[in-house]
Amino acid sequence: MASKEIEKYLNLVDERAQLKVLPIIEYIESHYPKAVFDTEHSEKTKIPTYRFEDNFVGIGCRKHYISLYFSSERPVKIIGSLTERVRCNKNSVNISYCGETDYEALFRGIDTELKG
Repeated sequence: MASKEIEKYLNLVDERAQLKVLPIIEYIESHYPKAVFDTEHSEKTKIPTYRFEDNFVGIGCRKHYISLYFSSERPVKIIGSLTERVRCNKNSVNISYCGETDYEALFRGIDTELKG
C-alpha cells in the first residue's frame, strides 16, 4: 500500500485514477526503498515525487491521464520504444486512463531512472 505521505494526493483524484496510479507508486516504494519522497517539491507542484540521488520520478494524476516526469530523457525513450500506448514528451510520458496500461514498460523506464 502507498505511504501515508502520498495518500493526500490520491485523495485528490477519483477512484479510476487511483487504481491506475497505485501500481506505479507501489512499484517505486517496493523496489526502491532508498528513494525518498520529496515532500517539499511534491507540495509545491502537487505532483508526488520520489528522488534517488540526482534522479527523480514525479507522478501527476490529471483528469484524463497519468503523467510520469523524469529527471532525464532516457526513461522516456525506453518507454516509447516498448509501447505505443503512451504520448512521449521530452522528459515525461502521458498514459491515458482508457484501455490497458503497459505497466511493464513504465516500470522499465522507472528502473532506468532510479537505478541511475
